[in-house]
This record gives sequence, structure tokens and C-alpha cells, in this order.
Amino acid sequence: MLKGQVATVIKKVINTDFKYPFGWVTGYIAIAVGAGMTFVVQSSSIFTSALTPLVGIGVISIERMYPLTLGSNIGTTTTAIIAALASPGETLGNSLQVLGRRTSFCHVTLSLWREQIH
Repeated sequence: MLKGQVATVIKKVINTDFKYPFGWVTGYIAIAVGAGMTFVVQSSSIFTSALTPLVGIGVISIERMYPLTLGSNIGTTTTAIIAALASPGETLGNSLQVLGRRTSFCHVTLSLWREQIH
């Protein structure tokens, strides 16, 4: 179990809201953190699966997990761009144009649209 100072620090940092004029920014920063962490681990499933037990033991609040999960879904859109970067150097420009403009644009658009529905 996650106990002691580590649990206290995580609980304090992740569940903290900004003060009055900037309170509305808190959720957006959590979305950005979720997208960034998903980019680092390259899997929204891993990130979300790591959050679930932390919510279960009370380290992260359920209200904070929701924007982190939304950011995780948006963060998965970087996979198409990373896949384009794996192409050979002479075709990299074409790969980025095709993947960057079509696949990644569609993925980002659909993810953002899906998040608006939630």
C-alpha cells in the first residue's frame, strides 16, 4: 500500500485546487498532466490503470481522476506522430504529411469531440 509521506505528498499535490481567480484552470491543468503522462508512458491504459488503485485507496479524489483520464485519452493521439517519425529519413516528410494531416488530425479531432460529449 501507498502510505506515509509519499501518499501525503501525492494527495496534497494532485488534489489541490488553485485559489479564487484561477480555480477554473485546475481541471485544464489536470487534463494537460494526463496527456503529458500518457505521452511519456505511451499508453492511456497503463496511466488509467495506475490511477484506479490510487483512487481506491483515497490518495487521488475521483473528481481529480476524471480530468486526468480525459487528458490520458487526448494524450494517446501522439502515437500517430511517433509512428510517422519511425519512417526512413528520405520519406519522413511524406510520412509526417500523411499521418500528421490525416490520421493524427482525425484522431485528435475525434478524441476532443468525444471528450466534449462526456
